[in-house]
Amino acid sequence: EFAVIALGTKEALSPALQRLDAAVEVANQRPNLPYKLSFSSGGITSPPDSEESLESLLNRADAAMYRMKRRRKTGDFERQADGSIELRTEHTAASAE
Repeated sequence: EFAVIALGTKEALSPALQRLDAAVEVANQRPNLPYKLSFSSGGITSPPDSEESLESLLNRADAAMYRMKRRRKTGDFERQADGSIELRTEHTAASAE
């Protein structure tokens, strides 16, 4: 488990997640692999002037990651070409959250 803290907007998360998805897909294409790689992400944003603690930010990101893990297990989402997540049951899109 690891955390990435970066400057930017929610929209900036999509290209980064797309690159990670692509790298994992390429790695999984290798022949004779006895396993498949995967990852779950939990992206959150916070205004630059927010006084929210690092602990709170990490807790929110962790909660978002576990929501994604549950959705992955149930097949309840599709990652779109723009990196956004389309939730099958709610029919809404959220950017990696």
